Amino acid sequence: MASLIFDLLLLAGFTIRTIRLVCTDTISDRYLRRHIVAWADRDETGRREFWADGMECGYCVGFWLSGLCLLTLMLAGGPGDAAIWWRVLAGWFTLNYVTAHIWSRID
Repeated sequence: MASLIFDLLLLAGFTIRTIRLVCTDTISDRYLRRHIVAWADRDETGRREFWADGMECGYCVGFWLSGLCLLTLMLAGGPGDAAIWWRVLAGWFTLNYVTAHIWSRID
């Protein structure tokens, strides 16, 4: 039971961190968001605007990223039985998210 709860907490932290990475972090602006917005701006029909707007919406991106994170957990064995590689990866993202928030409050 403890490993099930642990895996679900790691899944939540992993998902939150990936959403923040895509939607707000500077590195994703340089390598992802900026290019998608430029691609959408070149569209004269306005059909690509959906993608540019969605890249800055945590709810929009979060829906797809949470599914992706859940899929990685299922591929790693599922909640409670996740493989060590998944726990290390999810723990890395979760720890980064938690410690960065603590650092921002202290700084």
